[in-house]
Amino acid sequence: RLGGVIMELFTKGGANTLDQCPWLPSKARRGIPQPTRFKICRETKALRVFADCEEDDPDFERGTDKHDAHTNWRDESIEIFIDTGNGFCRQIAVTPAGGVWDASDDDLLWDSGAKATPAFSDDRWTLDISIPYESLGGEPRLGDRWDFMVIRNGGNHASCGWPIDAHRDFS
Repeated sequence: RLGGVIMELFTKGGANTLDQCPWLPSKARRGIPQPTRFKICRETKALRVFADCEEDDPDFERGTDKHDAHTNWRDESIEIFIDTGNGFCRQIAVTPAGGVWDASDDDLLWDSGAKATPAFSDDRWTLDISIPYESLGGEPRLGDRWDFMVIRNGGNHASCGWPIDAHRDFS
């Protein structure tokens, strides 16, 4: 189902707004996934990922809001892997505080240009992440195949695939 939703976003050729995009529940390969849901939206200039994360610990580790801090992809984070079909796998990890860490394969100097807006309430936190198409090599076109994975890391559910090749398994 997720693959069909993503494919439809990219083959329509038009932009969406966040309220037009369906909620996508998180799934676990093993065990129970963290209570998280996502919206993935194709906008005119950027790919937008919205994560809604339930949280029962009001004192959970929010991480830093700094760019490229080496701890941004550890602990609690939303992690995004994108392969636009050009042989490069991009990784973008965002802390609940809005700090972004990004890399393109082994190129740690690559900058995704991602912007993240966090929000917090008593029982959840959200991240609204915008990734400019320009940093991904351009906007997707009809017939392009983009592989995409979004993960919530943290707690007892660590999912990070970097730097081993698990991040290339988009199944």
